Amino acid sequence: MAAGLARASSQENISTSLSAGITDVATTMTVADASKIQYPGYLVIDRVDASGTLKSTSLWEFVKVTNISGSDLTITRGQGGSTQQ
Repeated sequence: MAAGLARASSQENISTSLSAGITDVATTMTVADASKIQYPGYLVIDRVDASGTLKSTSLWEFVKVTNISGSDLTITRGQGGSTQQ
């Protein structure tokens, strides 16, 4: 694999949850299960309200995962023109 190219996750359509809230400037996020996430790679942070309703795609953020340590992901925010939220 060429250096710098993102790898696909080990499985399509993976899903996990943040273990705690993050701010719009956080560069690390802790997730419930990082076992199927590969890096470097990209993730979509979507938003689900307390009742489980998925929020508008305009509230989604794309992040680049640059490192994984356990369940902690090091991320670069606001990728693909998305807004850090």
